[in-house]
Amino acid sequence: MGIFTRRTFVQLASASCLVSTTGSLEVTAQPKSNIPLHAPHLGTVAKVKPGGTADATLKRVHDLGLPTCQIFFEDLNLQEVTPLLEAVKKYDVKVSAISEHNPGRRIFDFYQGPLTIGVIPPETRRARIDALKLAADFAHACGIPAVHTHLGFIPEDPNAPIYPGAISAIKEVAQHCKDQGVMLLCETGEETPITMLRMSSSTSIQRT
Repeated sequence: MGIFTRRTFVQLASASCLVSTTGSLEVTAQPKSNIPLHAPHLGTVAKVKPGGTADATLKRVHDLGLPTCQIFFEDLNLQEVTPLLEAVKKYDVKVSAISEHNPGRRIFDFYQGPLTIGVIPPETRRARIDALKLAADFAHACGIPAVHTHLGFIPEDPNAPIYPGAISAIKEVAQHCKDQGVMLLCETGEETPITMLRMSSSTSIQRT
């Protein structure tokens, strides 16, 4: 048996997942819809740490054999636009979204999460709205189609005192993303479908 490199392993793992889902890699019929179908791509969320560079970050993605990623800058600013575009071209890695969650502490559990994550906590709301709007500006400048974030634990009760401010914050971010021509991708999972539908309707976020 030959020696696997990380690139070979990732490629084989991707093919294995696709086979287990579809039963075959062979295309047996033309799609009936005019909408083009694209094979799934395995990617990652790549982080540019303080003092790090977009070049080094995308090189790691490339060296893993991954064709795409979301990218998160610990210190996002518009001066990173040109270095990122140069790295994208150099390593032929597609950036599908700018991931943005700063500033402030974030604890991803069901106890401290509602108090620390996203634009729901009032203490960090304004700063995070501004950070997400900057991320939308950055994505637009780079030709990246989306901003990815965790909006926070959206209140189940629309009568809760925190609810109007939370919805207003989400709507402000969504509107700015729309103005910049980028999608707003939101992590979900803790909310009920009714809560998500209510939030979507209130903020005019397109449901997919």
